[in-house]
Amino acid sequence: MAAGLVVGASAAPGAAADRSYIFIKQGADWGQFYDDGDFLICDEEADGHGVYLQYRNEEGDTRSWTDSGGADGVCGAGDATDAISTAHWFRVCERINNRPDKCSDKAYITWGD
Repeated sequence: MAAGLVVGASAAPGAAADRSYIFIKQGADWGQFYDDGDFLICDEEADGHGVYLQYRNEEGDTRSWTDSGGADGVCGAGDATDAISTAHWFRVCERINNRPDKCSDKAYITWGD
């Protein structure tokens, strides 16, 4: 599992090079949460297990987004503009049928604190 704040880097095509993000992995699957609220979630394993990014805000609400294409080489992306100012942590999870999901450790977000 790897997590950390990366400054001045971006994997999103056409994204500004000065955006900061937190990157986290679950096996070969990964997610990025950007300082402006954008996110990427990527399923890198053709194993039939879906992958999702989950975050919890400081009020205790939990939200999640899925890479709905599976391991097709296209990451799921979105904008959680309300998230970054109130996000407490995020993680990447792999859905395992009839078993508990495999999740990365939580990456705690402290931007603006």
